[in-house]
Order: sequence, then structure tokens, then C-alpha cells
Amino acid sequence: MTFRRKLSWSTAMRDIRKDHTPVIVAGTLVHASGRFNLTAIMRAAAALARRAYGRDRAKILTWQQQMAGALRYVWKQARVEMLVFVDRAAARKIA
Repeated sequence: MTFRRKLSWSTAMRDIRKDHTPVIVAGTLVHASGRFNLTAIMRAAAALARRAYGRDRAKILTWQQQMAGALRYVWKQARVEMLVFVDRAAARKIA
């Protein structure tokens, strides 16, 4: 007897959503022109908040609080990337 696999719509949609989960890549929060990449910052914060909100079983923090914390964290990362970007640009000018 052959094994018949049951497919459900909800399982298929969950797997599709998993495939499209945004990945935070280091070095993408600042454009090559030296400006902040606002789209990448917002996507990174939303992904971070979504993961944190999903792990918070007791739902101690609301979605707005999770998003605020994630935005603070991602903006700090972006500022650090900007400092690194400026340092590299200055090093290129000196060399």
C-alpha cells in the first residue's frame, strides 16, 4: 500500500509564509550613498518584533511596545553601520 500524504490549505500557506520571512543581512541598513535605508530599517524592526511577539507566550508586551523596542534596537544598529561607513569613506580619501 502506498503512503498518501494529506495536504491542507493552512499548512501550505504556513510553509509559503516561512519561505518569505525577511532575513536581516548585516550591512544593508545604510545605502551606498551614505544615507539610511529606511525600508530596510522598518523591515528589520518588523521582523524582529514579530519574532519577539511570537515568542512572548504571556503577551506581557503589546505589539506596539515590541515594535518600539525593535525600532530602537535596529536604529542603534543602523547608526553603528553609518559610523563604520563614514570611517571607511574617510580611510579611502586618506589612502
